[in-house]
Amino acid sequence: MINKFIKLINKKSRFEKLEIKISANNKKHYKLFLIYVVLFLITCFSIYLTIPKLFDYEKREKNIKLLLLNNFNIEAIDKINVTYKVFPTPRLRIVDVDISYGRDLAKSKVKKIDIILKLSNIYGHSIYQTNKIIISNSVLSIKLKNLKKFYYLIKRLNKKIVINNSVLSVSGSSKNILKIDKFKLENKKLNKIYLEGYFLDKLIKISSFKIKEGDRVKIKIPKIGANINIEINNKNHNKFYIGNVKASLLLTKIRFDFKKSNELEIFNSYIRNDIIRTSFDGIIKTQPSFLFDLNLDADIVNYKKLKELSNKYQKYKSLNNFKINKKINGILKITLDSIKLKFLKKLKLNLVFANGKIDIKNAFLYSKNLNMNLNGSIDTHGEFKNFDFVFLIDLINKKNVLKDLNIKNKSLSINQIKIDAILNILSNKIYFNDIWLNKKNKLSSKKKSFYKEKFEQIVINENFLGIVDYKKTKDFFEEILN
Repeated sequence: MINKFIKLINKKSRFEKLEIKISANNKKHYKLFLIYVVLFLITCFSIYLTIPKLFDYEKREKNIKLLLLNNFNIEAIDKINVTYKVFPTPRLRIVDVDISYGRDLAKSKVKKIDIILKLSNIYGHSIYQTNKIIISNSVLSIKLKNLKKFYYLIKRLNKKIVINNSVLSVSGSSKNILKIDKFKLENKKLNKIYLEGYFLDKLIKISSFKIKEGDRVKIKIPKIGANINIEINNKNHNKFYIGNVKASLLLTKIRFDFKKSNELEIFNSYIRNDIIRTSFDGIIKTQPSFLFDLNLDADIVNYKKLKELSNKYQKYKSLNNFKINKKINGILKITLDSIKLKFLKKLKLNLVFANGKIDIKNAFLYSKNLNMNLNGSIDTHGEFKNFDFVFLIDLINKKNVLKDLNIKNKSLSINQIKIDAILNILSNKIYFNDIWLNKKNKLSSKKKSFYKEKFEQIVINENFLGIVDYKKTKDFFEEILN
């Protein structure tokens, strides 16, 4: 009985070994089968992706142009050269083509356009379909008047457009006014745009997106620590919109509200830094030419730091190269009601900019003991940078004037001084045309030469900014009155 049981076990064991052997062989065959299936699918998929390389795309040119026009509002000008690329994803590639956006809102010379195809549509039996195009190595040219319309064209696209490694050129009526290198633009989502590039070798990053009230634009210029946030409520894209701007730039805080129709109205404004705190409400017009009328109402000015900044500018920047664009025209009305200077308490000044010239008209300077009026002009495009001026000084309290100048045991018979002169701000020289005392006493040439010598030695010996240095002007008057 026991022998039969042992034989039965041995028989069963041999059967299990055979079964395991058969199972192992089946697994091996199954793995090979899977590998063959995968290779077959890869081969079929590769063939599926590669066959479009054999197509004649000249016959499909019309369909491809329609795809660009209907999906991206881009018109390809003249004949296009199209090839099919498999990697990195299936795409149609157009090279060396001129295109226009919208109805000639902008034009671009393009080295390469990649139309990213849907896998299910790479054969394009009826018409090609895409959700994205990539434009590379292009020069995008836009007229300033079309810039806003181009922005809204890109903003409203429901398909993705990417512009890479390009140049953006914005021009006015006759010449370029803005150029951005290494320009990149991408509409990441509907109503959301991101762009960046280099302006004057400084990286600029701009993003625009939809908010409940309208649009928000963020601008960053990392190299100079600039952050600008603009909110726009634009109910009618063509006529009227309102908004506000908040910005920080080089340790300066700027804020203002605005209304834009035919002109830009600025209100609720301020600029704050460690030198000045002022508003700058007013009007700016861009059509038919650039014109501004702004009111600077300052309540805090740090004159010590302002002088330091001016000295640094003159040290590192040649005033010979200082020129104001002839197309910048307008009026800057400056009011300082609480000046904490010994010789000056209040100032009202009108600066008129016209064709590269700066005119000072009816500048009033008030103190306890003096009232002063200044009119003058400087042509920033002139060869010598001469400041022609007439300066009128009324002495209200002559005793206190002498006291401020530390002049004792002396009286003044002068009630008014009128100076007609030319100051060369490049060479730190002055020429007195005429000096009148009490409206009728005209100084002799000898006296004028003496004043000229002392003024150049004491006041403008370092630079022309000595004219606003209280100590230097005080030393000058002490010298000539003693």
